[in-house]
Amino acid sequence: MNDHSEMLQQRVERCEIETQAALGYIKALEYGLHSLIATLPHTSDLERLWAAILAEPRVTRKDQSASDLRCAAMRQAMAALTELIHSRRGVHPPMAEESTPHD
Repeated sequence: MNDHSEMLQQRVERCEIETQAALGYIKALEYGLHSLIATLPHTSDLERLWAAILAEPRVTRKDQSASDLRCAAMRQAMAALTELIHSRRGVHPPMAEESTPHD
């Protein structure tokens, strides 16, 4: 293997390690959010706040740093959190934005 190939291999390995670390961090945040939602005494306050967050204007054109995969993951996470928040009260709203992966 030449030097260039070895450098690329090392870079890929570093990226894999960084990705695994980021996934662990995100999973910890997810557990924290689940705990917060499960123990919140005033669910209606959270629902009002979440509705305001979802009502924020969305970017209709892709910004230069956003990838399709990142945008899809964000939509999926927002839908999952919405479902979790509403399930706390037994309400299960339809997820309109899940219909198409490409906006």
